[in-house]
Amino acid sequence: MSFFAATLVVGILGLLLGIVAVVLGVMGRKEIQQSQGQIGGSSMATAGLVMGIIGVIINLVVVIACLACVSWFNRGVADNWYWDVFE
Repeated sequence: MSFFAATLVVGILGLLLGIVAVVLGVMGRKEIQQSQGQIGGSSMATAGLVMGIIGVIINLVVVIACLACVSWFNRGVADNWYWDVFE
């Protein structure tokens, strides 16, 4: 269970950091567009935005999978699955 707890904590942390990356990517793109060519780095801001979105999606899947596994183990299904096969 400690593996799932650690993975859940890392997943939640990654989810929060992914949201921060999305917000900063949007803010960076907006600032670059408002500068009317004075500031460069539009592709870097877009890359940060895309990576933030990917991070949010991946970490959301990890968090949901961890919660599902913990729920599955807490129901007691994992304790008896081996013996059901041989009956």
